[in-house]
This record gives sequence, C-alpha cells and structure tokens, in this order.
Amino acid sequence: GKYTVAVERSGWCWDGESAQQANVGKEDTTRMVFKQGGYQASITSSHEVEVSATPSAGGGAPEVLSLSKGKNSVCLSSSSEYKVDAHECLRFKKPTTFNAATPLSLVAAEGKVRVRVTAPSALPSLALTTTTTDKPVKPGKGKAKDGATVYEMSHWVALGGSSIVAPEAPGSGLLFTPPSAEVRPGGAKGCSKVAADFKTVGGAS
Repeated sequence: GKYTVAVERSGWCWDGESAQQANVGKEDTTRMVFKQGGYQASITSSHEVEVSATPSAGGGAPEVLSLSKGKNSVCLSSSSEYKVDAHECLRFKKPTTFNAATPLSLVAAEGKVRVRVTAPSALPSLALTTTTTDKPVKPGKGKAKDGATVYEMSHWVALGGSSIVAPEAPGSGLLFTPPSAEVRPGGAKGCSKVAADFKTVGGAS
C-alpha cells in the first residue's frame, strides 16, 4: 500500500521534503533519502529586506536571508551564533545577534539618505549641513560629468523622520539652488535614489 514517511526533529530544516510517499509491497523500498539542510531560526523583521548574517565566531561565510515584514523562519547552516551584517540602506537597533535557539527581533531604526551636488568645477570646501548630524557631511571625490563636477553625500535619518539639508562651499562665492531641502529615508531600497539634487549658481568671488 501507499504510506507517507516523515522525519521530525525540532529545530532542523531539510534539503527537499521532510515527508515522502512510499509504496510498500513485498520488496524493500530503498529510494527514500532525508538530508538535514541546517537549523531553523526565527526572525521577526520590521521591514521586507534582504540581509546577510555571518557567524560571530568568524571563519564562516555570510548567509543571505530574504525577510518579509513580520515573522520569518530561516534556515542556517550552523547552530552557532550569527550577527546581522551592516545593510546598505538601513541601520538596525541592537541586538542583531541570534542563533537557532534565540529568536531575533530585527528593527530598522534609521535609513540612509543620498544627496547630490553639481558644480561647474571642483569644490574642495564643499560640505552638507543637516539637522540630524552634529557636523557637516563631507563628500567623496567628485566625478566629472558633462563638463561639471558631481558630488554625492549621504547621512542617516530616523525612519519616519526627516532632515533639512543645505550645501555650502565657504570661500567659493557660490550659492546653491535650491538653498535647502527636506529629505526623508526611503526604506530598505530607498538609498538607491537621490533624495535631493542641488546645483550651484553665481560665480567665484
């Protein structure tokens, strides 16, 4: 007759199905293989987000976890402690460590906001003042584009909040349009877009 054969082990996950159909007759059934795929862990996430987690002890490769908003059951290759790696667009509240026996509540607290400034030439004194950082934000190296120099700067803003940003270039004699802008973080994929785009006006003094 036909039977369902299942293996049960709390906290384990399986490669393939943990229950298989078998036809039992006069001859032995030998084609059933159950293979452990790892260890189940529980993560409750505030956002739909893809993160990587690395064993805290070191030596293990990062494992990519695709999380939906709410409760998730994920499969880890080890039962050891893991730490959620830094995310490109989100900062999470601590703790960010977990294992198969200890559930994790992953709560995003801040999102990265990108700002772009286009100038006619290099601006060594360029900086971005914000209402959410103690010091002005300095840009990376400017990139030449269509005869101008383009700078990008980023800073972190609390999710659900906003920041007023304004570029400045002391000693250059240049002003910017718009003079300032209110920016908001866009979530797990929001930092791929520029939140505010400034251009210089006027001439050097």
